[in-house]
Amino acid sequence: MIKYSVIVPVYNSSKYINKCIDSLVNQTFKDIELIFVNDGSTDNSRDIIMEYSKKYKNIKLFNITNHGQAYARNYGFSKAKGKYISFIDSDDYVDVDLYKDIDVFMNNKDYDIVLFDYRAVSSDNEVLFDKAYDISDNNNVKDEEYLFADPCPWNKIYKKAFLDKVNFKMPEGMIYEDFCYIPTLVKGNPKIGYVNKSLYYYVYSDSSTMRNDEYKEKYGDLIKAANILYDSFKDTKYLEEICYISYYHILYSGCLNFYKYSKYDKINELVDFMRNKFPTWNKNKYVLERPKKERFLAWLFYNKKMSTIKVIQVIKKLVKHEN
Repeated sequence: MIKYSVIVPVYNSSKYINKCIDSLVNQTFKDIELIFVNDGSTDNSRDIIMEYSKKYKNIKLFNITNHGQAYARNYGFSKAKGKYISFIDSDDYVDVDLYKDIDVFMNNKDYDIVLFDYRAVSSDNEVLFDKAYDISDNNNVKDEEYLFADPCPWNKIYKKAFLDKVNFKMPEGMIYEDFCYIPTLVKGNPKIGYVNKSLYYYVYSDSSTMRNDEYKEKYGDLIKAANILYDSFKDTKYLEEICYISYYHILYSGCLNFYKYSKYDKINELVDFMRNKFPTWNKNKYVLERPKKERFLAWLFYNKKMSTIKVIQVIKKLVKHEN
């Protein structure tokens, strides 16, 4: 049985995919299969992968019509033969010791999910920041620690048997599908471990769905994702944790993103979500641990004080200019 199945959705990634593939074919741990799902690319991504497949026999390429990243991940999962599953984005890359380090950490331990740190880098390899998670016990990650880690599929390794048990399928036809789905895996009562090492390189590039400055209507899927997440947890013991996640990703980060595009109608939708689902968010014990400036900005959004935010920004620019 193959140990690790690595699933890579690909859509018009020719500018970056060589680096991604190189980091995978040069892994120090060799018992892996590399599943590339070409999601209807119109550039030469398919040709690049095919060239690599001539040299590396563990590369499997599947060409499908364009359905989006979630569909491609689900499709790749249906083809996976490994004991463990890993998801990689085609414009990112990984440490060459990723699967070796994970395997050493596991050491025959029966983890369902292993979480690890990542490093954010620019397209010219400048390190932007390192993301390390606040985990109290690496061998037994608490449910809330898992929920508060970034809701990404690529900073984790999953036991395939566990994903089969929870009927793994990411929501298709939308973006933010990871935000509303990856947290729900905690409901399957997984045993979770944590490797405190940056093993993934998250590249801020122009090609990514979520990493450019041009507004796209599909960003509005955040509202849909927020409701899916809430509906998944509304009758569970995790509602306080979901309140915090919603505060951060919806009321703070989400509103801030739409404010950048002057999409006040979308901010109103996000605020209405919080008012309907979590009207006492400001008393949440996890929210109260956040920085005051962050909470104040969230409060301004919640109360639709856009003019106040604009004044604050003008003052900041003036102070910065004087200094």
